[in-house]
Amino acid sequence: GHWAAQNHLAEMQLAKHWPNPGKQQIQVQQGGHAWLITQQTDTTPNPNIRRVELQLRTDAGQPVGVLVGYVGHTHDPR
Repeated sequence: GHWAAQNHLAEMQLAKHWPNPGKQQIQVQQGGHAWLITQQTDTTPNPNIRRVELQLRTDAGQPVGVLVGYVGHTHDPR
């Protein structure tokens, strides 16, 4: 189950999309199972870094764990 949250965070870190602060619900498939992720994105003292907390649950709502990570914003010089 934790792989689902880790993969989601890695996708966020690699994507060019800058996450807005706030909370959202995401459903993902991993290992043949559906997982529910509650993503809470917050600002940090550094305006180019966002704190992301991912709360992972089974599709039945059973809590599995929490993963906290950071997403950096890079400015495209073009």
